[in-house]
Amino acid sequence: MTTLERLAQFRQQLYQTFTRRATALLELIDAVAQVARPHSPAELSLVMQRHWSSLYDAIDEGHFEPDALRPLLVNTAGHLSSYRVADCRVVVVDHSGYPRPQARTVAERERYPGPNDTRQLGHRYSFLSQLVDADTSWLAPVDVERIGPGSTPVGIALTQVARLAQTSSEPVIAVGDREYGVNDILRVVPKLPGVPVHFVARLRTNLVFSEPPPPRQPGQKGASRKYGARVQLNDPTTWPEPQWQGSAMTKRGETVELRGWSGWRRRGIPDVGVQIVQVLVRRADGQPKYAQPLWLMVCGGELPWEDVWPLYQRRWREETLHRQAKDLLGWTRAQVGSVERQDRWTWLVVLAYWQLLLARDLARDCPQPWERRVPDGHLPLARVQRDYGRILAQFGLAMPPPKPRGKAPGRVVGTVLEPKRRQPVLKRRQAAA
Repeated sequence: MTTLERLAQFRQQLYQTFTRRATALLELIDAVAQVARPHSPAELSLVMQRHWSSLYDAIDEGHFEPDALRPLLVNTAGHLSSYRVADCRVVVVDHSGYPRPQARTVAERERYPGPNDTRQLGHRYSFLSQLVDADTSWLAPVDVERIGPGSTPVGIALTQVARLAQTSSEPVIAVGDREYGVNDILRVVPKLPGVPVHFVARLRTNLVFSEPPPPRQPGQKGASRKYGARVQLNDPTTWPEPQWQGSAMTKRGETVELRGWSGWRRRGIPDVGVQIVQVLVRRADGQPKYAQPLWLMVCGGELPWEDVWPLYQRRWREETLHRQAKDLLGWTRAQVGSVERQDRWTWLVVLAYWQLLLARDLARDCPQPWERRVPDGHLPLARVQRDYGRILAQFGLAMPPPKPRGKAPGRVVGTVLEPKRRQPVLKRRQAAA
Protein backbone atom coordinates (compact mmCIF):
# COMPACT_ATOMS: atom_id res chain seq x y z
CA MET A 1 0.00 0.00 0.00
CA THR A 2 1.38 3.38 -1.01
CA THR A 3 1.55 6.34 1.34
CA LEU A 4 -1.26 8.10 -0.52
CA GLU A 5 -3.48 5.02 -0.33
CA ARG A 6 -2.74 4.65 3.40
CA LEU A 7 -3.72 8.27 4.01
CA ALA A 8 -6.93 7.88 2.00
CA GLN A 9 -7.81 4.69 3.86
CA PHE A 10 -7.22 6.34 7.23
CA ARG A 11 -9.44 9.27 6.29
CA GLN A 12 -12.21 6.93 5.17
CA GLN A 13 -12.03 4.96 8.42
CA LEU A 14 -11.94 8.19 10.40
CA TYR A 15 -14.98 9.51 8.54
CA GLN A 16 -16.92 6.36 9.43
CA THR A 17 -16.32 6.87 13.17
CA PHE A 18 -18.11 10.24 13.13
CA THR A 19 -21.78 9.82 14.02
CA ARG A 20 -22.96 13.42 13.70
CA ARG A 21 -21.77 16.32 11.51
CA ALA A 22 -19.24 13.93 9.95
CA THR A 23 -18.54 16.01 6.83
CA ALA A 24 -18.09 19.25 8.75
CA LEU A 25 -15.80 17.53 11.27
CA LEU A 26 -13.53 16.11 8.58
CA GLU A 27 -13.38 19.41 6.73
CA LEU A 28 -12.51 21.18 9.98
CA ILE A 29 -9.68 18.68 10.58
CA ASP A 30 -8.30 19.43 7.10
CA ALA A 31 -8.51 23.15 7.81
CA VAL A 32 -6.54 22.76 11.05
CA ALA A 33 -3.91 20.78 9.14
CA GLN A 34 -3.58 23.50 6.46
CA VAL A 35 -3.71 26.82 8.29
CA ALA A 36 -0.56 27.54 10.29
CA ARG A 37 -0.84 29.53 13.52
CA PRO A 38 -4.53 30.50 13.29
CA HIS A 39 -5.58 33.30 15.61
CA SER A 40 -9.05 31.80 16.12
CA PRO A 41 -11.15 28.93 14.73
CA ALA A 42 -13.00 31.41 12.49
CA GLU A 43 -9.81 31.88 10.49
CA LEU A 44 -9.93 28.18 9.53
CA SER A 45 -13.14 28.74 7.55
CA LEU A 46 -11.14 30.56 4.85
CA VAL A 47 -10.00 27.19 3.45
CA MET A 48 -13.32 25.38 4.00
CA GLN A 49 -16.07 24.88 1.44
CA ARG A 50 -18.67 25.42 4.12
CA HIS A 51 -19.51 28.66 5.85
CA TRP A 52 -17.81 29.62 9.08
CA SER A 53 -20.99 28.76 10.99
CA SER A 54 -20.52 25.10 10.02
CA LEU A 55 -17.16 25.21 11.77
CA TYR A 56 -18.69 26.13 15.10
CA ASP A 57 -21.58 23.76 14.45
CA ALA A 58 -19.06 20.92 14.09
CA ILE A 59 -17.42 21.84 17.38
CA ASP A 60 -20.76 22.23 19.13
CA GLU A 61 -22.92 19.49 17.59
CA GLY A 62 -20.38 17.09 16.08
CA HIS A 63 -20.19 13.71 17.76
CA PHE A 64 -17.77 10.80 17.83
CA GLU A 65 -16.79 8.25 20.42
CA PRO A 66 -13.16 8.37 21.59
CA ASP A 67 -13.45 4.65 22.33
CA ALA A 68 -13.99 4.10 18.59
CA LEU A 69 -11.05 6.33 17.64
CA ARG A 70 -8.44 4.82 19.95
CA PRO A 71 -8.29 1.34 18.32
CA LEU A 72 -7.98 2.98 14.90
CA LEU A 73 -5.07 5.13 16.06
CA VAL A 74 -3.34 2.25 17.87
CA ASN A 75 -3.55 -0.06 14.86
CA THR A 76 -2.43 2.64 12.44
CA ALA A 77 0.50 3.58 14.69
CA GLY A 78 1.54 -0.07 14.89
CA HIS A 79 1.81 -0.34 11.09
CA LEU A 80 3.27 3.14 10.62
CA SER A 81 6.05 2.96 13.21
CA SER A 82 9.04 0.68 12.76
CA TYR A 83 10.75 1.76 15.99
CA ARG A 84 10.89 -1.04 18.55
CA VAL A 85 12.97 -1.67 21.66
CA ALA A 86 13.22 -5.26 22.91
CA ASP A 87 10.38 -6.14 20.49
CA CYS A 88 8.09 -3.63 22.24
CA ARG A 89 6.33 -0.56 20.93
CA VAL A 90 7.50 2.54 22.81
CA VAL A 91 5.00 5.16 24.00
CA VAL A 92 5.55 8.42 25.85
CA VAL A 93 3.11 9.83 28.38
CA ASP A 94 2.98 13.45 29.48
CA HIS A 95 0.41 16.17 30.13
CA SER A 96 0.07 19.77 29.04
CA GLY A 97 -2.02 22.73 30.14
CA TYR A 98 -4.86 24.52 28.36
CA PRO A 99 -4.89 27.98 29.96
CA ARG A 100 -8.32 29.63 30.39
CA PRO A 101 -7.66 32.43 32.91
CA GLN A 102 -10.54 34.68 31.76
CA ALA A 103 -13.17 31.97 31.08
CA ARG A 104 -15.20 32.44 34.25
CA THR A 105 -18.20 30.53 32.88
CA VAL A 106 -16.24 27.40 31.92
CA ALA A 107 -16.56 24.61 34.47
CA GLU A 108 -13.87 22.55 36.20
CA ARG A 109 -11.06 25.08 35.91
CA GLU A 110 -8.23 24.62 38.36
CA ARG A 111 -4.76 25.96 39.05
CA TYR A 112 -1.83 23.84 37.96
CA PRO A 113 1.96 24.28 37.74
CA GLY A 114 3.07 26.15 34.64
CA PRO A 115 6.42 26.98 33.05
CA ASN A 116 9.08 28.81 35.03
CA ASP A 117 7.45 28.07 38.41
CA THR A 118 4.24 29.89 37.49
CA ARG A 119 0.66 28.91 38.33
CA GLN A 120 -1.73 28.58 35.39
CA LEU A 121 -5.53 28.59 35.49
CA GLY A 122 -7.40 26.27 33.15
CA HIS A 123 -7.39 22.56 32.33
CA ARG A 124 -4.78 19.86 31.76
CA TYR A 125 -4.74 17.09 29.17
CA SER A 126 -2.79 13.84 29.26
CA PHE A 127 -1.29 12.64 25.97
CA LEU A 128 -0.12 9.13 25.12
CA SER A 129 1.99 8.96 21.95
CA GLN A 130 4.01 6.27 20.20
CA LEU A 131 7.52 6.87 18.92
CA VAL A 132 7.61 6.68 15.12
CA ASP A 133 11.35 6.46 14.51
CA ALA A 134 14.66 6.99 16.25
CA ASP A 135 15.85 10.15 14.49
CA THR A 136 12.99 12.63 14.03
CA SER A 137 10.62 14.36 16.43
CA TRP A 138 7.47 12.83 14.92
CA LEU A 139 5.09 11.02 17.24
CA ALA A 140 1.86 9.10 16.72
CA PRO A 141 -0.61 10.25 19.42
CA VAL A 142 -2.92 7.36 20.26
CA ASP A 143 -4.85 8.80 23.22
CA VAL A 144 -5.69 12.12 24.86
CA GLU A 145 -7.84 12.69 27.92
CA ARG A 146 -8.57 15.65 30.16
CA ILE A 147 -7.39 15.41 33.75
CA GLY A 148 -10.65 16.08 35.57
CA PRO A 149 -11.13 17.52 39.05
CA GLY A 150 -11.29 14.05 40.63
CA SER A 151 -8.28 12.68 38.73
CA THR A 152 -4.51 12.95 38.90
CA PRO A 153 -1.91 12.94 36.11
CA VAL A 154 -0.58 9.54 37.14
CA GLY A 155 -4.09 8.10 37.43
CA ILE A 156 -5.10 9.21 33.93
CA ALA A 157 -1.74 8.13 32.48
CA LEU A 158 -2.06 4.63 33.93
CA THR A 159 -5.63 4.43 32.63
CA GLN A 160 -4.39 5.30 29.15
CA VAL A 161 -1.60 2.73 29.36
CA ALA A 162 -4.11 0.12 30.53
CA ARG A 163 -6.35 0.82 27.52
CA LEU A 164 -3.35 0.51 25.21
CA ALA A 165 -2.31 -2.81 26.78
CA GLN A 166 -5.74 -4.26 26.00
CA THR A 167 -5.77 -2.92 22.42
CA SER A 168 -2.18 -3.50 21.33
CA SER A 169 -0.97 -6.80 19.90
CA GLU A 170 2.64 -6.10 20.97
CA PRO A 171 4.27 -5.56 24.38
CA VAL A 172 4.46 -1.92 25.44
CA ILE A 173 7.16 0.25 26.98
CA ALA A 174 5.78 3.46 28.52
CA VAL A 175 8.12 6.34 29.40
CA GLY A 176 7.21 9.10 31.86
CA ASP A 177 8.85 11.88 33.85
CA ARG A 178 9.37 12.10 37.60
CA GLU A 179 5.93 13.64 38.28
CA TYR A 180 4.32 10.21 37.99
CA GLY A 181 4.14 8.61 41.44
CA VAL A 182 6.39 5.61 41.95
CA ASN A 183 4.07 3.75 44.33
CA ASP A 184 1.10 4.12 41.97
CA ILE A 185 3.15 2.70 39.11
CA LEU A 186 4.39 -0.24 41.19
CA ARG A 187 0.89 -1.13 42.35
CA VAL A 188 -0.82 -0.87 38.95
CA VAL A 189 1.60 -1.76 36.13
CA PRO A 190 2.41 -5.39 37.13
CA LYS A 191 -1.31 -6.20 37.33
CA LEU A 192 -2.44 -4.65 34.03
CA PRO A 193 -4.43 -7.03 31.82
CA GLY A 194 -3.45 -7.51 28.21
CA VAL A 195 0.04 -7.49 26.74
CA PRO A 196 3.09 -7.06 29.03
CA VAL A 197 3.85 -3.45 29.98
CA HIS A 198 7.18 -1.96 31.06
CA PHE A 199 7.14 1.51 32.62
CA VAL A 200 10.30 3.64 32.56
CA ALA A 201 10.07 6.64 34.89
CA ARG A 202 12.46 9.22 36.22
CA LEU A 203 12.80 9.24 40.02
CA ARG A 204 12.99 12.09 42.50
CA THR A 205 16.35 12.12 44.23
CA ASN A 206 14.84 12.07 47.75
CA LEU A 207 13.26 8.63 47.37
CA VAL A 208 14.26 5.64 49.47
CA PHE A 209 14.48 2.03 48.25
CA SER A 210 15.61 -1.26 49.75
CA GLU A 211 17.97 -3.84 48.36
CA PRO A 212 16.70 -7.40 47.77
CA PRO A 213 16.34 -9.31 51.04
CA PRO A 214 19.16 -11.72 51.97
CA PRO A 215 18.47 -15.44 51.44
CA ARG A 216 16.96 -17.34 54.29
CA GLN A 217 19.56 -19.13 56.41
CA PRO A 218 19.21 -22.80 57.46
CA GLY A 219 17.51 -23.03 60.82
CA GLN A 220 16.42 -19.38 60.76
CA LYS A 221 13.30 -18.78 62.84
CA GLY A 222 10.44 -16.44 62.11
CA ALA A 223 9.24 -14.99 58.83
CA SER A 224 11.63 -14.31 55.99
CA ARG A 225 12.84 -10.76 55.56
CA LYS A 226 11.04 -8.70 52.93
CA TYR A 227 13.64 -5.96 52.52
CA GLY A 228 17.38 -5.65 52.45
CA ALA A 229 19.63 -2.70 53.25
CA ARG A 230 18.21 0.79 52.98
CA VAL A 231 19.22 2.83 49.90
CA GLN A 232 18.65 6.59 49.75
CA LEU A 233 19.18 8.06 46.30
CA ASN A 234 20.68 11.34 47.53
CA ASP A 235 23.08 9.64 49.96
CA PRO A 236 26.08 8.06 48.16
CA THR A 237 27.14 6.22 51.33
CA THR A 238 24.07 3.95 51.03
CA TRP A 239 24.63 2.98 47.39
CA PRO A 240 25.69 -0.66 46.94
CA GLU A 241 28.13 -1.86 44.33
CA PRO A 242 26.50 -1.68 40.89
CA GLN A 243 25.53 -4.86 39.12
CA TRP A 244 26.17 -3.29 35.73
CA GLN A 245 28.24 -0.38 34.46
CA GLY A 246 28.44 1.34 31.10
CA SER A 247 29.41 4.59 29.46
CA ALA A 248 28.56 6.67 26.41
CA MET A 249 29.67 9.86 24.69
CA THR A 250 27.43 12.75 23.71
CA LYS A 251 27.78 14.95 20.63
CA ARG A 252 29.15 17.72 22.87
CA GLY A 253 32.05 15.58 24.03
CA GLU A 254 30.50 14.84 27.43
CA THR A 255 30.84 11.46 29.09
CA VAL A 256 27.76 9.66 30.40
CA GLU A 257 28.46 7.16 33.17
CA LEU A 258 25.76 4.52 33.72
CA ARG A 259 25.30 2.21 36.70
CA GLY A 260 22.57 -0.36 37.20
CA TRP A 261 20.94 -2.38 39.99
CA SER A 262 18.04 -4.83 39.93
CA GLY A 263 15.63 -6.17 42.49
CA TRP A 264 15.24 -2.99 44.55
CA ARG A 265 11.94 -2.58 46.43
CA ARG A 266 9.80 0.10 47.95
CA ARG A 267 8.46 -0.06 51.49
CA GLY A 268 4.91 -1.38 51.49
CA ILE A 269 5.30 -3.10 48.10
CA PRO A 270 7.72 -5.96 48.82
CA ASP A 271 6.58 -8.23 46.00
CA VAL A 272 7.55 -5.89 43.14
CA GLY A 273 11.23 -5.57 42.31
CA VAL A 274 12.44 -2.80 40.02
CA GLN A 275 15.42 -2.13 37.82
CA ILE A 276 17.35 1.05 38.64
CA VAL A 277 19.74 2.95 36.35
CA GLN A 278 21.85 5.89 37.53
CA VAL A 279 22.99 8.44 34.94
CA LEU A 280 25.93 10.75 35.68
CA VAL A 281 26.97 13.28 33.02
CA ARG A 282 30.50 14.67 33.12
CA ARG A 283 31.86 17.58 31.13
CA ALA A 284 34.99 17.33 29.03
CA ASP A 285 37.09 18.42 32.04
CA GLY A 286 35.71 15.52 34.14
CA GLN A 287 33.50 17.63 36.40
CA PRO A 288 29.84 16.60 36.93
CA LYS A 289 27.50 18.61 34.77
CA TYR A 290 24.66 18.48 37.32
CA ALA A 291 24.70 18.61 41.10
CA GLN A 292 23.04 15.19 41.41
CA PRO A 293 22.84 12.20 39.10
CA LEU A 294 19.65 11.27 37.31
CA TRP A 295 17.82 8.11 38.42
CA LEU A 296 15.59 5.95 36.22
CA MET A 297 13.31 3.09 37.24
CA VAL A 298 11.99 0.21 35.14
CA CYS A 299 8.85 -1.54 36.41
CA GLY A 300 7.06 -4.52 34.89
CA GLY A 301 10.12 -6.59 34.01
CA GLU A 302 13.75 -5.83 33.22
CA LEU A 303 14.94 -4.28 29.97
CA PRO A 304 18.43 -4.39 28.44
CA TRP A 305 20.61 -2.08 30.52
CA GLU A 306 21.91 -0.13 27.53
CA ASP A 307 18.37 0.71 26.30
CA VAL A 308 17.03 2.42 29.43
CA TRP A 309 18.86 5.75 29.14
CA PRO A 310 18.19 6.18 25.36
CA LEU A 311 14.50 5.49 26.02
CA TYR A 312 14.24 8.35 28.49
CA GLN A 313 16.23 10.66 26.19
CA ARG A 314 13.45 10.44 23.61
CA ARG A 315 10.77 11.53 26.07
CA TRP A 316 11.26 15.18 25.06
CA ARG A 317 9.41 14.56 21.80
CA GLU A 318 6.08 14.65 23.63
CA GLU A 319 6.87 18.19 24.78
CA THR A 320 7.64 19.08 21.16
CA LEU A 321 4.24 17.77 20.14
CA HIS A 322 2.58 19.96 22.79
CA ARG A 323 4.40 23.06 21.54
CA GLN A 324 3.52 22.30 17.91
CA ALA A 325 -0.13 21.74 18.78
CA LYS A 326 -0.31 25.06 20.62
CA ASP A 327 1.72 27.10 18.13
CA LEU A 328 1.21 25.66 14.64
CA LEU A 329 -2.21 24.02 15.05
CA GLY A 330 -3.73 26.65 17.35
CA TRP A 331 -4.85 24.20 20.03
CA THR A 332 -5.02 26.52 23.03
CA ARG A 333 -6.02 29.64 21.05
CA ALA A 334 -9.58 28.37 20.63
CA GLN A 335 -12.02 29.74 23.20
CA VAL A 336 -14.97 27.44 22.55
CA GLY A 337 -17.19 28.22 25.56
CA SER A 338 -17.54 24.90 27.39
CA VAL A 339 -15.37 22.08 28.59
CA GLU A 340 -17.21 19.53 26.40
CA ARG A 341 -16.47 21.54 23.24
CA GLN A 342 -12.89 21.96 24.43
CA ASP A 343 -12.49 18.18 24.74
CA ARG A 344 -13.91 17.72 21.25
CA TRP A 345 -11.64 20.43 19.84
CA THR A 346 -8.60 18.77 21.43
CA TRP A 347 -9.38 15.50 19.66
CA LEU A 348 -9.79 17.35 16.35
CA VAL A 349 -6.34 18.91 16.73
CA VAL A 350 -4.85 15.47 17.43
CA LEU A 351 -6.54 14.08 14.32
CA ALA A 352 -5.22 17.00 12.25
CA TYR A 353 -1.72 16.13 13.48
CA TRP A 354 -2.37 12.57 12.26
CA GLN A 355 -3.15 13.86 8.74
CA LEU A 356 0.21 15.60 8.64
CA LEU A 357 1.99 12.56 10.07
CA LEU A 358 0.62 10.28 7.36
CA ALA A 359 1.33 12.85 4.63
CA ARG A 360 4.90 13.68 5.65
CA ASP A 361 6.46 11.41 3.00
CA LEU A 362 4.33 13.02 0.27
CA ALA A 363 5.17 16.62 1.15
CA ARG A 364 7.59 18.76 -0.82
CA ASP A 365 9.97 21.08 0.93
CA CYS A 366 8.70 24.63 0.37
CA PRO A 367 11.05 26.90 2.33
CA GLN A 368 10.68 30.63 2.48
CA PRO A 369 13.39 32.64 0.66
CA TRP A 370 15.24 33.17 3.95
CA GLU A 371 14.98 29.52 5.05
CA ARG A 372 17.23 26.59 4.29
CA ARG A 373 16.06 23.36 2.79
CA VAL A 374 15.89 20.29 5.01
CA PRO A 375 18.97 18.29 3.99
CA ASP A 376 17.94 14.74 4.96
CA GLY A 377 14.40 14.84 3.58
CA HIS A 378 12.73 14.35 7.00
CA LEU A 379 10.44 17.37 6.92
CA PRO A 380 9.22 18.80 10.24
CA LEU A 381 5.58 19.49 10.95
CA ALA A 382 5.66 23.11 9.78
CA ARG A 383 7.04 22.21 6.34
CA VAL A 384 4.50 19.42 5.84
CA GLN A 385 1.70 21.79 6.85
CA ARG A 386 2.65 24.22 4.08
CA ASP A 387 2.23 21.56 1.40
CA TYR A 388 -0.80 19.76 2.83
CA GLY A 389 -3.26 21.63 0.61
CA ARG A 390 -1.59 20.27 -2.52
CA ILE A 391 -1.56 16.75 -1.09
CA LEU A 392 -5.22 16.99 -0.15
CA ALA A 393 -6.12 17.93 -3.74
CA GLN A 394 -4.67 14.64 -5.05
CA PHE A 395 -7.54 12.57 -3.71
CA GLY A 396 -11.07 13.09 -2.57
CA LEU A 397 -13.39 11.53 -0.05
CA ALA A 398 -16.99 10.96 -1.12
CA MET A 399 -18.66 13.69 0.89
CA PRO A 400 -21.93 15.46 0.19
CA PRO A 401 -21.52 19.04 -1.03
CA PRO A 402 -22.51 21.93 1.20
CA LYS A 403 -26.24 22.61 1.35
CA PRO A 404 -27.02 26.33 1.55
CA ARG A 405 -29.93 26.83 3.91
CA GLY A 406 -30.62 30.46 3.19
CA LYS A 407 -30.81 33.22 5.74
CA ALA A 408 -31.61 32.08 9.27
CA PRO A 409 -34.77 33.63 10.77
CA GLY A 410 -32.96 34.57 13.96
CA ARG A 411 -34.37 34.76 17.44
CA VAL A 412 -37.92 35.74 18.16
CA VAL A 413 -38.34 39.42 18.89
CA GLY A 414 -38.26 40.01 22.61
CA THR A 415 -36.17 36.94 23.45
CA VAL A 416 -34.02 37.56 26.51
CA LEU A 417 -30.99 35.31 26.96
CA GLU A 418 -29.99 34.47 30.48
CA PRO A 419 -26.35 35.12 31.26
CA LYS A 420 -24.16 32.11 31.75
CA ARG A 421 -23.52 31.08 35.29
CA ARG A 422 -20.05 31.78 36.59
CA GLN A 423 -18.17 28.69 37.70
CA PRO A 424 -15.84 28.61 40.71
CA VAL A 425 -12.18 27.76 40.40
CA LEU A 426 -11.71 24.28 41.83
CA LYS A 427 -9.05 23.43 44.32
CA ARG A 428 -7.50 20.00 44.59
CA ARG A 429 -8.90 19.49 48.09
CA GLN A 430 -12.41 20.26 46.87
CA ALA A 431 -11.94 18.02 43.83
CA ALA A 432 -10.83 15.08 45.97
CA ALA A 433 -13.85 15.48 48.24
